[in-house]
Amino acid sequence: MGQSNQRNDELDSWVQSVSNEDIKRYIQHRVLVQMQFYSDKSLECKSLYFKWTNTSIFISFLIPVVSVFSDGSIIMKAIIAALGAAIAGVTSYLSIHNYKNLWESYRSIREQTYSLLLFYFTSSGVFAGKQLEEQDQLLIELCEKVFKSESQTWKEIIGSETE
Repeated sequence: MGQSNQRNDELDSWVQSVSNEDIKRYIQHRVLVQMQFYSDKSLECKSLYFKWTNTSIFISFLIPVVSVFSDGSIIMKAIIAALGAAIAGVTSYLSIHNYKNLWESYRSIREQTYSLLLFYFTSSGVFAGKQLEEQDQLLIELCEKVFKSESQTWKEIIGSETE
C-alpha cells in the first residue's frame, strides 16, 4: 500500500500545479475518480478471485482426505459426492463471474490512465513538443477514449449474453 499512497501523493502534487482550472477539475473529478474506481474494482475482483480459488483448492484437498477415512458407507459416499459437486459449483461460479479477467482489466485500465497522466505532467510521449492547450485537449481525448473502450467492452459482453 505504501507505493500506491506515494503514487497518489505524487499525482496530487502534480494536479495542484495545473494552471488551467478546467483541466485541474477534469483531472480531479473525472480522471482521478475513475482511476480510484478501477483500483477499487481491481482489488475487489482480486480478492474474490483468490477467495473462491482458495475455496476450490481447499475442497479439492478434502476429497482424498475424506476418501482415506471412508468406510464405504452411503454417508461417506454422499460427503465425497457433495465435495465434488461443491468444486463444480465453485468452478462454475468463477467461470461465470470471471473475476481474474476483470481484476486484470480494471488494473490495466487504471495503469493506462496513470501512464497518460505521467506523460501529460512530464510533457513526454504523445504530449511532447505540444503547446499546453494542445496537451490539455489531448489528455481529455485520450482519457475519454480509455474510459469509452472499457464501457464498450461491457456493452459487448452484455450484448453477447442476451443473444
